[in-house]
Amino acid sequence: MTSAAPFALVISASERTLRKVRALGLRIVHIEDPSMAVPSSAEFCDRSVVSDLADVPAVLAMAQQLDREYGFAAVLTNHEPAVVPAQVISDALGLRSSGVGSLLRDKAALRAALDGTPLGVPWEVVRHRDDVAAFIGEHGFPVILKPTTGSASVGVVVVRGPSGVAAAWAEAMTLVEHGHRFSEVLPVDTYMVERFFEGAEYSVETLSIDGAHGVLAVVEKTTSPGRVELGHTVPPARLELARRRAIEQTVVEFLTLIGFRDGAAHTEVIDGLGSVVIIESHARTGGDGIPALVAAVIGRDVELEMLAVLSGSIPGPATAASADAISKRFLTARTGRVTRLTGVVEARTMPGVIAVELDIEVGDDVHDPDASWWRVGEVVAVGATPEIAVERACRAAGHIEIEVI
Repeated sequence: MTSAAPFALVISASERTLRKVRALGLRIVHIEDPSMAVPSSAEFCDRSVVSDLADVPAVLAMAQQLDREYGFAAVLTNHEPAVVPAQVISDALGLRSSGVGSLLRDKAALRAALDGTPLGVPWEVVRHRDDVAAFIGEHGFPVILKPTTGSASVGVVVVRGPSGVAAAWAEAMTLVEHGHRFSEVLPVDTYMVERFFEGAEYSVETLSIDGAHGVLAVVEKTTSPGRVELGHTVPPARLELARRRAIEQTVVEFLTLIGFRDGAAHTEVIDGLGSVVIIESHARTGGDGIPALVAAVIGRDVELEMLAVLSGSIPGPATAASADAISKRFLTARTGRVTRLTGVVEARTMPGVIAVELDIEVGDDVHDPDASWWRVGEVVAVGATPEIAVERACRAAGHIEIEVI
């Protein structure tokens, strides 16, 4: 099949992403997982098909057949469950990619790749509770226990002392044996343990072209004790210039070391006692709407630029920044059934607040936020400084009350 406009194979994309692919002048063949297929996305595509994203050989075979029909100019995704099949397909078709999407999806493989380098940390895959105890005996507390292919902070447990080991291991095994609400596309079957480093948490948003890495933003993270992300601020409110440069330099060194080639990366770090520790990285833009926060401050659409780099297209010019600083705070609730919601209308009118979204209604069942998908809404605020933006977002979020029984 021929066309004046080239075709892109897009895997598991939201309507937002599909619109941006079309804006780059590309026609779309879309592969979706059956559990996440959205019928309305078909209007943006020349063809939509479904395939189990966890069955990478089957997705590859389908992609190769489709390539014989359409002749793809790019393989594109910005969705974590699709990163591995997108990497495998790109490699098979000889198209541009990060080159390391599969590596970054496997946290144990990534740690192994960093062993023996200045960015390495103590870690080990664990299959029994005794493995955790042996690791602690060698490296001490605190440690963090997490799935090797996890996402959304599900199943991540920090263990700070002997009394927490049994409960942490029981939680891990419950997840392995019984799964979670998105196990079909993000299965958990193996755990790892590593040293936990205290410090401020940040994500670093980058765009790479032919192995040259540009830092677009450093984003300050706020997390719960269970490591679930509860807020993001651009630029960071508590980061001196020297530490920011150290973080940026470490992330560029990291991307170079692992051989990251093209596209966006979202790399999470902890800035501890004088050292920057790489926690994990992803061959995509940050989740939680981070690209929109970054765009508000720097005027650049990271997702659109990523799609352009991988497809050889030219994005439109950057727009003017709309905020000096911006902060998002997520809303959470304890487990139960929602009986009353108050303060939402008032929160929307508070100074600096530009968005209040609530994903629940009275009568809905909610859950303690032990994974990102249990958050129930968000508040976004802007300000002349990061501190002002944070204060405004927190004040508005605190004004919203969610009563449950």
